[in-house]
Amino acid sequence: MGGICGFIGKKCFGENELMHMCSEISYRGTENEYGHAFFQLNHEIYAGLACQRLAIKDLETGFPLPISSSDNRVSVVLDGEIYNYQEIREQIADYPFRTHCDTEVIVAAYLKWGIGFVKKLNGMFAIALLDRKENVLFLVRDWMGEKPLYYYVNDEKDVLFASQMKSFFKLECFQKEIRTEVLGSYFLHACIEAPNTIYKNVYKLEHGSVLKICNGKLSVKKYWDIAKRHQELSRYEVKDYEEAKQGSEERIKKSIQIRMAEKQEIGFCLSGGYDSALVCAIAQSISKVPIRTYTIGVHDKAINEAVYAKQIAKQLGTNHTELYIDEKQMLSLVEEIPNYFDEPFADSSQLPTMLLSSLAKKDVSMILTGIGGDELFGGLDIYEIVREAQQRKYIGRLLYALRQIPFLAQAKLWTKLPLIYRIISDDINHEAQTQLGVNSYIKCINDILITEPKTFYYEMESRYKESDWGVRRMLLDLDTFTIDDELTKQDRGAMRYGLESRSPFYDKNLVEYAFRIPIEFKLDKTKRKKILKDLVHQYIPQELMDRKKMGFCIPQDRWLRGPLKEQAMDYVSPDFLKKQGIFDAEKTYQFVKTYMEKGDREKWSGQNFSKVVWAYFIFQQWYQFYH
Repeated sequence: MGGICGFIGKKCFGENELMHMCSEISYRGTENEYGHAFFQLNHEIYAGLACQRLAIKDLETGFPLPISSSDNRVSVVLDGEIYNYQEIREQIADYPFRTHCDTEVIVAAYLKWGIGFVKKLNGMFAIALLDRKENVLFLVRDWMGEKPLYYYVNDEKDVLFASQMKSFFKLECFQKEIRTEVLGSYFLHACIEAPNTIYKNVYKLEHGSVLKICNGKLSVKKYWDIAKRHQELSRYEVKDYEEAKQGSEERIKKSIQIRMAEKQEIGFCLSGGYDSALVCAIAQSISKVPIRTYTIGVHDKAINEAVYAKQIAKQLGTNHTELYIDEKQMLSLVEEIPNYFDEPFADSSQLPTMLLSSLAKKDVSMILTGIGGDELFGGLDIYEIVREAQQRKYIGRLLYALRQIPFLAQAKLWTKLPLIYRIISDDINHEAQTQLGVNSYIKCINDILITEPKTFYYEMESRYKESDWGVRRMLLDLDTFTIDDELTKQDRGAMRYGLESRSPFYDKNLVEYAFRIPIEFKLDKTKRKKILKDLVHQYIPQELMDRKKMGFCIPQDRWLRGPLKEQAMDYVSPDFLKKQGIFDAEKTYQFVKTYMEKGDREKWSGQNFSKVVWAYFIFQQWYQFYH
């Protein structure tokens, strides 16, 4: 199934309301492939479940959705896939199965083991499970948060839920009240972190969590937690490098195999980097026919990796498709962003994700990506930088103390310090030790917002019980950036075209194995992501791979000061901002105006501030679309 929604509470919504919710996310599934059902739990409580089906697995034609137990006690709707459902099915062979789908296995597993069955699942999923005997609705989100799940709670404790928040917008009971306190973090991180959303009373169910709703009472419980699992598993450290490399390869291969198990045609994203190259190389070694690979190219040589992806595809022998796009095609998608990313989301790489998904959907119903390798195996610059910063932390404390002296605090020398020294002198907050070096952004954001000034860090690092700053930052990224940015971008960008996206690196068994690998095997003195690179070189010559990492970066600065400038300046009209009541009208106008004029860096007009202006532009575009 490709999208789910529903309700539970004293208010009984009609068929029209439920279908409105479902139709708002109809693109997540196959046209006209949906099902719904209504239930009365007792004299006061009503419930409804609906789903938009995406035909990945075979499902008996005509079998009603939602899937229910034979006695109608339990009903389930599912967005996603349970990869190990056949193994679970074998453990409950006495259940009278009527279908061969994974959703019915969820029904049977719940009846056998209760809600604890979720710990047995390996997959990506958002589940709504209604137990009429116990008068309870469970909402479950997969352990890494690949599939989204939102819920809204009103004053009467009626609850709406859906795969995307926009399902709520056309219902009369839904109140659009912006949660302004999350905007600062959004401007810094380009997304809104769970469990928060842009609206009050609307929440993202956090990854690895179960929400229980019973008689108007809500409780959330984590069944899988990154910090706890890392603490438990890192005690069993893999001591030998070759063992770690082999163990990683075995689990990556198994992860790819279970995601390729369906009969449908499967595609693969091939960016030209190490992560997608490894996924494609292993998949091609498994497949008996050439796999389908897809790449988006641009005509700017500085950021175009399509030429390398083509060489890799030729080396592997894949059936390769590439599409070169121009700036006009990318800009045309900017207007679509609010419709499919239904709260502000400012990671501009969403645009190439959407373009590649559109390309692949012409041939396949599912695509595998390489996202996740960086955070699990140490592929980002920041991991080396924070480890170096840790070695200089005592110098940092001294520099921090000097910056507290008024006449020194204003000195321009602080902005001219190398990044490493800016990181270690910005703050000494133990809860945010690896996130520093962004004071200029934070000051700018606090200036334009009318809310109380904050630091906008994820102040949670001590929960990882990890002394090495590099490891701590990887875990933090997995807990925040991976789920709220990377997986959000991938899900919305692909599902906008009814394309299911799967991420082999986020397989539960692989992630937990990676927690046992010491950082020295991931980052050595000569290269990052050592294990993955060594694995890739077994399939692809090193000379094809060893080059500077590019990434597909949208030219935000050029766009904002060029084709989007007039629209951006409209968004800082003082009259508009005063009426909106979210931003300081004068300071916001001056900030954006100064940025456009390319003035002094101290006035925040340098190209590096395009990050903040882009986030502001996307927010206002979203605001205009929904308000």
